[in-house]
Amino acid sequence: MKKKADMNMVGVLLVTFIGVIVALAIFTGGITGQVGQSTNLGFKNATYANSTTNGYTYLDGKYVTSILVSNTSSHSTIVAGNYTIYNNILNANGELSSAIDMRAGDTAQGTTWQVAYTFQPLGYVPDAAGRSIVGLIVIFAALAIAVIALAPVLQSKILDMVR
Repeated sequence: MKKKADMNMVGVLLVTFIGVIVALAIFTGGITGQVGQSTNLGFKNATYANSTTNGYTYLDGKYVTSILVSNTSSHSTIVAGNYTIYNNILNANGELSSAIDMRAGDTAQGTTWQVAYTFQPLGYVPDAAGRSIVGLIVIFAALAIAVIALAPVLQSKILDMVR
């Protein structure tokens, strides 16, 4: 009878070990860039061609702030009345994005524009309390994995064998 109980304990420990490995793989794969992406703003400095027929030029991120647009040939700043910024719109791939419409004014049509801006990445949490919760979710997920790993070991007599 003792052998059967020992075999059951080995099976429980094996299943626990495999479960923890799978949980860690899912945990690290899902959380690797999420915390940084949800709490950090991005910055982009790019050049875009301007034309009257182009329409939207999609920008990185879902929401653009602190934008500076200049003409690359004359290095003069293009005032805000000559372009329109659209935030939280769907791009051609169906992803939440932001865009600049360079057809709003007639300044520097057909030239290349230098656009420097700060943006919120797709998974960015704009609320400070929400960003705190993202960190707590990571901590509690790690604690749950630890409890799953330790519960069968503490219930078994394995620790008695070490003493």
